[in-house]
Amino acid sequence: MPWRLPKGITVMDLVVLAVFVTAAFIASEYTARARMVPVIVTIGSAMLLLVHIGLQIRGASLDIDQRALMGRDARQAAETAEAEEQALAAHDGRQVVKYEGGSLASGLAIIAGFPALIFLVGMLPAVFLFTFGFLLFISKFGLVRSLIAAVATEAVVYGLFVAALGVRMNQGILLTLFS
Repeated sequence: MPWRLPKGITVMDLVVLAVFVTAAFIASEYTARARMVPVIVTIGSAMLLLVHIGLQIRGASLDIDQRALMGRDARQAAETAEAEEQALAAHDGRQVVKYEGGSLASGLAIIAGFPALIFLVGMLPAVFLFTFGFLLFISKFGLVRSLIAAVATEAVVYGLFVAALGVRMNQGILLTLFS
């Protein structure tokens, strides 16, 4: 009988784990300041993947109530959309198929929007604007929660890259035109 992977583990799980382990070993050869972020990210990611594999082996899953994580406005919007879908399905007898995540165009706009912001205004303002805009308009976090999360994200990025590692962030084309 040929050898097989234990139930719940896929080849892709092992490939990704190998990538994280390899990246951690490669980063360990960097200087102390240069390896700070890559080692933390790769070890943390490998640990999360091991937890995922462990849950898959046990047959367990992380069932998270996404509505508990949403802001009040997003919860209300989700409940309204769900009620509308149920009413539509009951009206004409068809099954309503719901796709999570929105349209392809909005996804591509989000993916292209961040690099465009970096090009226009620079990395630090782009991180703040993108985080704030995404949380406010896409995740429906609300104004205050979006602002707090964007400021916290900006502080972490600034602290890690500018203060700790001394990385010079580009200013973006608009800031260089007006300076």
